[in-house]
Amino acid sequence: MDAIGRLNLLRLVALPSVVGWLLLALATNVPMLICGRLLTGIALVWIANPGSVYLTEISRKDVRGSFTSTCSLGASIGMVLVYIKGWYLSWRVVAWINIGYTIAFTLLLFLIPESPAWLISKGRINQAKKSLEWFHKYQPQPENKVNKFCKTSV
Repeated sequence: MDAIGRLNLLRLVALPSVVGWLLLALATNVPMLICGRLLTGIALVWIANPGSVYLTEISRKDVRGSFTSTCSLGASIGMVLVYIKGWYLSWRVVAWINIGYTIAFTLLLFLIPESPAWLISKGRINQAKKSLEWFHKYQPQPENKVNKFCKTSV
């Protein structure tokens, strides 16, 4: 996570997830089902840590606790939704739908900047500054205080 960055690791974790869901969707035997389930489980575990660290590093201190708790909440809600879909749909259809979710999630990761803290740790100060500006662009500021990140006063 420190070597390649939080977002790059989240993007990389999409590979075992997609492969796992593909194995489940195309399974013709029990070993394929087991391998698919194993890969999706590994992807879920691998995504938890960089996701939490990323949210911690980009969030303000007053909302940090709420944001970081959303990782485990999101995983739990996601699992419940998969089980509900499995109740009404074929397990193969559920696997194909989840491939779509994984791809959409991964593509959306390309729209947000890397964590400013990680960028600073790698000496990429200008990118960190742009990242901070992106994250704090629409944050409410106290009256008569200059926003250090966007150089405007509110």
